[in-house]
Amino acid sequence: LQLSRLLLLDPSGGAILWHCCSSLVLLYFCWFSYSG
Repeated sequence: LQLSRLLLLDPSGGAILWHCCSSLVLLYFCWFSYSG
């Protein structure tokens, strides 16, 4: 929770990292639903 909070508070590099992480999670869920 602290890491996510820091990423949200840091718009310079945290926003990009947060977007990448969220995209990877979304892709993982999509792959899991298709393979499952």
